[in-house]
Amino acid sequence: MDEYSATPYNMDYIEDMIAFRVVLANGMNLTDYEKMVGKVYLSYVGDFRYTDSAGNQKNKTFFAQPCVDPSLKGYQCFNTQQLNGVETDNFTFNYDPSKTIQDKLALYVAACIQDLLPQGQFCAVNPIEYAQVLYNVFGYFETRIKLMQFNTKSKKFETKIKTEQYMFDESLAFYSKYTFQKTDLKLIDGFVIQSTVHDSQLSDYTRVDSAISQSYLFKAFKSQIYGGFYFMLGPNNLECSVQYPQFTSLLAQFSSVFNTLLMIGLISRMLAQTEIVQDFVSLHLQVYYKQTAAELLQEQEKNNSQGKKNNYGIYKSIQEQGFKKKFKDYLNISTFQRIKMSMTNSKNKVQDQQQSKQMQMYKQILNESIQSLDIYEMQKELLRVKIMLRMMFSAEQYAALQLCGSRLNLDNLESDNLQQPQSRQESGTTNNQLQQDQVSNSKAQNTKNYILPSTNQQIQNDNQNLAFNITSINQIKQNKNNNSNISNHLEVIDQIERDETQFQRYLDQFIQNNKTPTSEINKRIIQSMINCNNVNQMPIENFDIESQKQLFKE
Repeated sequence: MDEYSATPYNMDYIEDMIAFRVVLANGMNLTDYEKMVGKVYLSYVGDFRYTDSAGNQKNKTFFAQPCVDPSLKGYQCFNTQQLNGVETDNFTFNYDPSKTIQDKLALYVAACIQDLLPQGQFCAVNPIEYAQVLYNVFGYFETRIKLMQFNTKSKKFETKIKTEQYMFDESLAFYSKYTFQKTDLKLIDGFVIQSTVHDSQLSDYTRVDSAISQSYLFKAFKSQIYGGFYFMLGPNNLECSVQYPQFTSLLAQFSSVFNTLLMIGLISRMLAQTEIVQDFVSLHLQVYYKQTAAELLQEQEKNNSQGKKNNYGIYKSIQEQGFKKKFKDYLNISTFQRIKMSMTNSKNKVQDQQQSKQMQMYKQILNESIQSLDIYEMQKELLRVKIMLRMMFSAEQYAALQLCGSRLNLDNLESDNLQQPQSRQESGTTNNQLQQDQVSNSKAQNTKNYILPSTNQQIQNDNQNLAFNITSINQIKQNKNNNSNISNHLEVIDQIERDETQFQRYLDQFIQNNKTPTSEINKRIIQSMINCNNVNQMPIENFDIESQKQLFKE
């Protein structure tokens, strides 16, 4: 911000800080034109007025020279080497508010002064030439001021250039006063350990223009003066404090954002959990607590004076009801109460005796549903179910179950799409005829089997029993060689899943032991095994064990 400086200060003069030139109507620099015509039109005189250590006002006169900077070709500058020796080694602007007269640097643009030119150069003396060269609406005198401005991205002062233009006049001289503004920078930087840097630069200026008659200046300076400039320090300072954040500040900002996101996440989690719990409550009613769901529906039907339904009708009603959306009707529980209990009921499982029966019923189901959401509880339940299923089947049955599967009935689908309504009756007649033929063939085959000699049947059974006994003995020996001394039934099941040899062994046992299956579960397993297309087309004697093994390997 801008502040009025009540304390003295000084600023060093920057090399090529003040530069100036004359541009003609054709865009050519005056210095280049002077070299071309061999004549000099203007002289630039500098006058530095300062106060010495004793408080005396002094001045030093010097002359402009071409700028040292190659980028300032055609410009004239005040070389600091000329200004050195003004009581100090470095040329500085001093400002002291207690003094009425401040240090000033004056620049006068005058007609060529022959005494100031080096030997071999000459001034233009014809006034008409001056008028043709200088007095043109497209020609101008330009000042170029180099200032310093702080860049927050690069964290340093960078050069800023400002230019001003003036036109030459036959009777009036241009006069401007430049008052510089100082910027005091306080830079605090450092991501871990911060350090403070102070710096001061001339960053801007204010310009005040006025006009003075050339005749007045001629009387004062005894020379033709076209313009004059004064450069000085002013009382207005710009205090600039820049502090880059430390990692602790970034962590603090991140913490506030993190806390906000965390709070939003917690609220979203509670709302999402409430909705999921309501879904689980509805699922428990439709799947597990069907008796309770039926009682709720029966009470609702009594209120609506509806008739009784059979068991299947009650089942359909339970499955079709949206208990989640209709808890208010069934249990007389508002939405606010459901949300409140979903968030707090898991911590307070003690039921209040003063609560209604509907409320206690909902609360109990809610407890079961919230417990079901626990991933560890779900995993424990799945493991228990897995153990129970494995204990229900023998090792041979479990091995055979790995080859069980269903088949899509695509024949009926294709026939439904291809057949026309007119041909359905003919198709039915044909199917009836085929079924009658199959029944006749089946009876004939059974009759043929019954008339076989009993002696041949007895011989065949003896051979099968002998082969089965030999296979059992070989399998017992193989078990001893494979170190499969397992007494735990669950360990046997694990071996079937991990070891291909064990799987094949128990599968062979199941097939050999079920040439003629007796139990209903074994019949269903055999009928559902792969390569069994129909229940009536399962000749156990011709079951291809090797193909089943190969299929498992693939």
